[in-house]
Amino acid sequence: MPVPLLDGVSCVLMHKFNILEFFRYIQDDHIGYAWAIPPIASGLLNRPGAKDYDLTSLRTLVVSTSPLANPVNLGLHEKFMSVKPQLWVTRAYGMTELSGAILWVALPESLENDASTDRLFPGVEARIVDEGSKDRPSLGSTGDLRSVGGIVTRESKGFFVVVDRKKELIKYKGFQVPPAELEGVFLGYPDIADVDMIGVVVDRLEFPRFVLLTRSEWLTVGG
Repeated sequence: MPVPLLDGVSCVLMHKFNILEFFRYIQDDHIGYAWAIPPIASGLLNRPGAKDYDLTSLRTLVVSTSPLANPVNLGLHEKFMSVKPQLWVTRAYGMTELSGAILWVALPESLENDASTDRLFPGVEARIVDEGSKDRPSLGSTGDLRSVGGIVTRESKGFFVVVDRKKELIKYKGFQVPPAELEGVFLGYPDIADVDMIGVVVDRLEFPRFVLLTRSEWLTVGG
């Protein structure tokens, strides 16, 4: 946010987030550039009330903090491709302590690959290590993106697949279960509007638990 402020660009802040109020701000203040987390991006696509607002002023949507599920990624493209100019969706991944994002990709390029693939910013180098801090430089290798706290897989052509935040992973009988990946599976069902996954410990074992919100329920749930 400091960059647009330094450039003299007007910024709109919400005291408390409500997704319908978010839509109203976009409509009334003609917002052209917005930052969002994946649930907000999902709301743009699935929230029943979204169609009651004029969101055509929105030109760029930056989705950050965690991977964007492929059904949401593709759905946003299909929904807004007829809007001129087309909504430009980008993804960013990094840490505030690193002065922001280090991985970035725009929607047209992401549509050619998996929705969670990103490229390094120009001039940025990445180091992927295993749990023993040994380098994992080969293609297809998965490890910890050093200093960012994310689990990524290195792909070809300079792409990285963001699996999830390391601290968010659920460990079940030695397997690492990424919530974002399983949430993406649920979001592929047309009746599911939103989903969240948490870890629950039962008899010293951690299990995934899902909180689902259907489209019909979203009609009666505020915000």
